[in-house]
Amino acid sequence: VKKRKMEALNKKDIVEAVEKHGKILAVSGRYEKPEKIIPHMYASEKKVIKPKDIMKIDLNHYDVVLIGCPGNEIPNAAHTRIYKYVAENGGWLITTDWAIRSIVEIIFPGFIKW
Repeated sequence: VKKRKMEALNKKDIVEAVEKHGKILAVSGRYEKPEKIIPHMYASEKKVIKPKDIMKIDLNHYDVVLIGCPGNEIPNAAHTRIYKYVAENGGWLITTDWAIRSIVEIIFPGFIKW
């Protein structure tokens, strides 16, 4: 969302809050390169990691976790951590289309199907 659109909708305070306090974690995929878009996102903290490094990160430190395509390089051991981040702690998970099959369907069966 463009900053000026949010301001036109009288949402300037939301943009400022996200710029001041928002935290985004992006997990690179084989096909997506989040390091190209993360610098343009509104957030005070932005981090891009490789799939294998997700086990070293406290997901609860972030408001949003982005997982790039196809997501199958994320260790299976991280699935429980991702589930808890979303289901128990209210974190937001955004994935690409192929990561629906390798991440979302596996971690949250019955909600979304590829």
